[in-house]
Amino acid sequence: MKFIIIIIIFFSSIFSYSPPESEKPFVETYKLSEFPERQNIIKFMKAGLIISSHCVSQKNKKYSRRECDAWKPMDILESGKYKKYFTPNKVLPDTRNIRLVSFFICQQTGGNIASEVSEFSAGRDAEPMDFCQFPDKSLLSLLSIEKFVQGIPNFSKTVTFD
Repeated sequence: MKFIIIIIIFFSSIFSYSPPESEKPFVETYKLSEFPERQNIIKFMKAGLIISSHCVSQKNKKYSRRECDAWKPMDILESGKYKKYFTPNKVLPDTRNIRLVSFFICQQTGGNIASEVSEFSAGRDAEPMDFCQFPDKSLLSLLSIEKFVQGIPNFSKTVTFD
């Protein structure tokens, strides 16, 4: 019995998205209308991962994931389990619109949309950022979901129905 449990844990860790080990991230804080306090977000810009800083730990020069709900969308995208969400009995997004797909995946994995408060009246080059927020208060940017979806070959063909 223990052997079976070890095998299950081993295979679940193979299919779980983790932060890049070689890229040095940086931390930014965001003010979101859904939270009274500012939120610390860790950004791996080359990998396109923008996630709550408490979801990642650093040991020496390697980064590893900590337990948090914000990993769910990345896990289901990496494992291919996202296909079960795109069934005809759901209100499906237009798969050509990556933003709609990211909203849909966020909601299907138990998240809600949280938006950055625009604090920069003088202007800022970047658009306000949207995040997928989970009950444990962890956040994953919708840009991270979109970047990952864009990297899936023939994504719209794998989830459309005739």
